[in-house]
Amino acid sequence: MQINWHVNTFLKRRFIMEIPYWAPVLTALAGGSLVGIFNFIKDWQNRKSEERRHFREVMLNTALEHWKQSSQVWLEMGNRGKKVSLLPIESNIIYLMKLSEVLMDNKITKDNILDKLKEVREVTLKVEEYFTAEKSSGEIGDKLPTK
Repeated sequence: MQINWHVNTFLKRRFIMEIPYWAPVLTALAGGSLVGIFNFIKDWQNRKSEERRHFREVMLNTALEHWKQSSQVWLEMGNRGKKVSLLPIESNIIYLMKLSEVLMDNKITKDNILDKLKEVREVTLKVEEYFTAEKSSGEIGDKLPTK
């Protein structure tokens, strides 16, 4: 028993005494910094996700309001005896989502803005073709436009 106590005491003194006094402080700082970095990255991802979700929500509400106002105008024109055709709300949503996607692009310059707007117009025309074909056929997807 006596030998074990001496060996144990020797080992404790040998390894504990050789650890510098600043080592626990350094390890605590390193661990805290690592946790801080991971939290920063997580918060940044959450902010970006929340920003995208909010932006989609705003675009959806804007599309809904725009469609309501357009439908009222079209109804008034229809009541005056004019032939009118109102596209479904999906076309408005798709148009505003595509427009917002293009406008939120950080690579917009005076040189490429016309190309970006043409891209939005092409998507809008395809959506209009789809809904016009759907309306004329009476069934969804019966007469899809071809390329």
